[in-house]
Amino acid sequence: YAGFGGGIGNWKNKETDSSQTLLFAAGNIGIEFDLDIPLLMENKINKKKDVLVFIEADKKEIKKRLKKRIGFNEKLVKKFQKLQLPVAFKKKKSNFIIKNNFYGLLKRI
Repeated sequence: YAGFGGGIGNWKNKETDSSQTLLFAAGNIGIEFDLDIPLLMENKINKKKDVLVFIEADKKEIKKRLKKRIGFNEKLVKKFQKLQLPVAFKKKKSNFIIKNNFYGLLKRI
């Protein structure tokens, strides 16, 4: 693929009660791949000094994108969802919260 992506985000530092808005843009040529990240809090593999960033996104959009993946397995997704801690707890424990609206400008050729 080749494309241009960008976005706008907002983050809040709960410790200092400050927040900022950010704008970014990037161009890229390459091969697309997805990353699946281990559940840090659920598996208790995060350390006290780790900086935790919670990515907040619309549940319907997440499900829509998951269904497009090759080998999507709804039963497996539901099992993983049951293993996850509540969103409110993870947000409370996070140092930063990023709102992802999925509206990038990446275009496949």
